[in-house]
Amino acid sequence: MAEKFTPDQVIEALRETQGMQFLAASRLRCHFNTIKNYIDRYPEIKLVVEQLRGERLDVAEDKLHAALVDGQPWAICFFLKTQGKHRGYVERSEVAHQGDKTSPVQVGIAVQQALAYEDTRELLGVLTRRLCGLTAPVVPGDPGPSGLSQSVAADPAPGPAQHEANGSSNGSH
Repeated sequence: MAEKFTPDQVIEALRETQGMQFLAASRLRCHFNTIKNYIDRYPEIKLVVEQLRGERLDVAEDKLHAALVDGQPWAICFFLKTQGKHRGYVERSEVAHQGDKTSPVQVGIAVQQALAYEDTRELLGVLTRRLCGLTAPVVPGDPGPSGLSQSVAADPAPGPAQHEANGSSNGSH
């Protein structure tokens, strides 16, 4: 069966659309699966797609780096959550069971003190500001650090080193 496009035509369409496969299909007036099939069939097309994807990734990383250098809180939080996991900046904890795999694992969580809704909102604002380097209130109506109770305002923000010193090695905050 004769092919509708040459590999060079598909490569040209992919380059013109910066590797966007649906847009390349639209440009060639064919179905997306046609582009996908060409990518699977021709290693040179697959290589071009990988190169173009890598270039887009480099551009995105460059923009993220610029936002980090500029001190953008969203960029700092994103970077720490994705690249700083080994230093304890995670949003979830992972626990691996390495004992007898047939034995049941019991997990218990103790809550020492329940917080009122207002206290929870205040604490959330404090933690968000500390983790993201913000100075303005995060939660509408949150008074900010000056309106905090003595115990919350006086507590330093725990960093990864303080968690390790306290014996918390699970990497959670």
